[in-house]
Amino acid sequence: MYFSYLISLAIAATAVAGKPILRARAPTNVNEDGVYISCNRPGVFAMTFDDGPYQYSWDLAKSLNAQGIRSTFFINGNNFV
Repeated sequence: MYFSYLISLAIAATAVAGKPILRARAPTNVNEDGVYISCNRPGVFAMTFDDGPYQYSWDLAKSLNAQGIRSTFFINGNNFV
């Protein structure tokens, strides 16, 4: 009897675990090509600088910081000295 109970419990747990409880909604700010077309946080925008570092990267970072603008720079390993 105890063994049957454990088997039933295991089957029920597997059935419940196999179904997603919450479904993720597709983002509304991404077009069909996967490009973000709008920001979901008011007052925020994103801008990229490709293939850095470059001679102006440090000056740009200092200028943004002086204005209280948080920034992230992605460094291309081929250009890093």
